[in-house]
Amino acid sequence: MRIPPAPRQNAFGATGKTFRRHYTVALGPKPIPIGSLCQTMNGREMDVMRRRRIGSRIRIISLADGYEVRISSPRRLVLTIFLGFWLAIWTVGGGGALLSLLTALRPVEERLFLGIWLCFWFIAEIVVGLALLWMTVGYERVRIGRGIFEVGKVIFRPLRMKHVPVSEVQNLRAAGIFARPFSWESAMGQWGIAGGNIAFEWHGETLRFGIGLAEDESRGLVETLRPLM
Repeated sequence: MRIPPAPRQNAFGATGKTFRRHYTVALGPKPIPIGSLCQTMNGREMDVMRRRRIGSRIRIISLADGYEVRISSPRRLVLTIFLGFWLAIWTVGGGGALLSLLTALRPVEERLFLGIWLCFWFIAEIVVGLALLWMTVGYERVRIGRGIFEVGKVIFRPLRMKHVPVSEVQNLRAAGIFARPFSWESAMGQWGIAGGNIAFEWHGETLRFGIGLAEDESRGLVETLRPLM
């Protein structure tokens, strides 16, 4: 009796269907080209491999008309707890001031001061609230499809997305931020809100994404994106 050969194993010791070099492996509803990256891998193993090679914050999704990369925001537990506690106190204080302005009989000067203060209170409430949502549920989205390279942030819905023709994306690379220590960009980068360690050029403008990614994660994601463009 002929004994069937043992299944081949991939680089992580898992077995899967064998494909020739430059064939595709299914990741979701549409195959994703992998070239010579790995020759024995099914869709689930592909996702595991990419997470091991790139990072746990990065998720690659195959769409009907292209590919989408989701990079979850940096999770900073201590800062998130602090902002949540601060926002709760700030909301109670602002609500009390608003109630006092609407109900109490005060001189015109006090009412004017409270009105101006409440304007700043409302702005701070929105900014800190968005920062807290970004740190808990936000993510960056990079979408490649139909000749368009789309990059931006998502908090329940897309915010300030950039749509760049793929043919105009130049010098996609892993590049850290070298902002001035006390600049706005540096402060937002420390909070995990702005910046990014992957950059590209478009009409003389440098666009960034990949906030808080390590150097090996940034390089791995760049190597993954280039064949898809």
